[in-house]
This record gives sequence, C-alpha cells and structure tokens, in this order.
Amino acid sequence: MAGILIVDQIQNSSNTLLINSGALAANTVGTTQLGSITNINSGFGNAMTLQANGTTAITVDTNQRTIVAGATNGGSYDSTSSGIYFQKQTSSAEVNVPFIRSEGDSTTTHLALGPSSTSGQLRFYQNGSQRWYINGSGNLTAYGSGLGITFNNASALTNSILNDYETGTWTPRFDGSGTSGSASYSFQSGFYTKIGNMVYASYDIAASSTLSGATGQLCIRGLPFTVASNTYDPVGGGNVGYFNSFTGVTPYTITHYLDASGNYAYFVYGNGSASTVQYMAVNNVTTNSRVIGVIFYRAAF
Repeated sequence: MAGILIVDQIQNSSNTLLINSGALAANTVGTTQLGSITNINSGFGNAMTLQANGTTAITVDTNQRTIVAGATNGGSYDSTSSGIYFQKQTSSAEVNVPFIRSEGDSTTTHLALGPSSTSGQLRFYQNGSQRWYINGSGNLTAYGSGLGITFNNASALTNSILNDYETGTWTPRFDGSGTSGSASYSFQSGFYTKIGNMVYASYDIAASSTLSGATGQLCIRGLPFTVASNTYDPVGGGNVGYFNSFTGVTPYTITHYLDASGNYAYFVYGNGSASTVQYMAVNNVTTNSRVIGVIFYRAAF
C-alpha cells in the first residue's frame, strides 16, 4: 500500500524515533515541510515531543499533560492532572493563550495569565487591548472606564451600560447652605451604595455643640459624590427616621431636599399646621441634636 510507513518496536540508544523533514520532502502542505517527531516511546516511561525547525513545540509528558511551548507562550506547572499547559520562558513573564485570530490579522485576541507579581491575574485582551481581568481574589473587573454590562432587556426603553457599582462610607456633618461653619460631634456615621449614577447614602449624626460660623439654611454636607447638575430641580431627596434636640423649632416631620445649586442636602420640615414646608436654620442645631436618615440623589457621572 503506497504512502504508509509502519514501524514496530524500533529504537536507538536514546529510545528515539526520528523522522526528518528531508526524508518527507514530498509530503508538504503548501511550501512547508513536515517537522520531526521524536521520543515516540511512552511505553518506556518517556515523554513524546513534536518539534518544528529543531525546536520543541508540543510535549506530551508521562502524566499525559499536553505542554505547548514557543517563543512567548508557556509556563511552568505543578499540577499532576492531565490538561494543556502553555510554557513561559521566565518566571516573570506572563502566559499568553491565543483563542481568536482573524485571517491576516497580526493582532491576536487572547487570554493572559500573569506571573506572581500580578497575583496571578487572568486578563482578557481584545484586538490587542486589555478589556477585563480576574484578580487574585477571583473578582471580574472592567479594565478602564466606560466598560460595563449591557442587559438587552426587551422591555427597556433604552438598554444602558451598568458600569459602576460600589459601596463605602462617608462622613456627614451639619453645615449651612451659605457660609460653611463647624460643630463638635458625639459621632458621625455614614454608609452609601452607588448603582450607576444613583446614590443612596444613610447616616447617623449627633452634635455635641452648637453650629458656629455657618449661615443660610441647615443642611448635611460631606456627600460621597457630587450632586448632578440639572436644569430641573430637584435631583434628589430623602427621609429622616429619627430626630431629637433641635432648638427654636417644633418639627412634625423632617425630610431632605437637594437641588443642583449645591452639593448638600437641605433639612425641610412640616409642623402639622403650616401650609408649606419650612427650611431649618443653622441656629436650630444645639448640643445633643441628632438625626438618623437616608439621602438619595443623582450624582454627576
């Protein structure tokens, strides 16, 4: 039968079967000759390697692991399970694994597994630019601003990109809407959640002195993000769940009001009989004034 080479238990001193490309010159693909195959001898406890131009390109070791090595690909390994491994040249290099490449395009879309200096980050590259990465803690993170997740919801008027979510703390303080003043506090506690451009900021604040040097209406300053500028007011509001020890006023309810003119939240109240709400004044704060509430608003984004 033409074109068939059968080899049965042929070995040399190094347990190697070497098929040179020159011997297979007629067996070409395009203008590229076949490379050489060495160490086909796994039955004797050796690895099997595939060489190209005299350089090992693929190795199947005795643990049945397929190891791909090249000029830039690869990495050391310590697992004993089977699989495909890409070897790197040095311990400080990262392993690049191509997975999509357009015909004739020199830019490869690939994965990159970083060395120990990057806490083993797994990075996703598209058209040569990093887009996402999984950090050492396993969190998927967008690389660069503006990247996010688009939910193609059929009921949505506009499918927007969710590109910001965070939680944290902030430090609320009593102040005036005009000149800024100061006060002493028993405690100042604040937490926030930001989803897109909406901020939900809760707080618990208690003064241990009067508010001195402040002018204008009483407000809460220290918001974690700048209030959005908008032609139409308001851009936010809020509710007060508990209040105590304000002087000069007898509030029935207290709420918050925000507008685009200042990065703060007003205190407004109703006394149960007035036809309109009233702004609280800076001199209403006294020793032991305490407020627990929440502020929600649209942030500059």
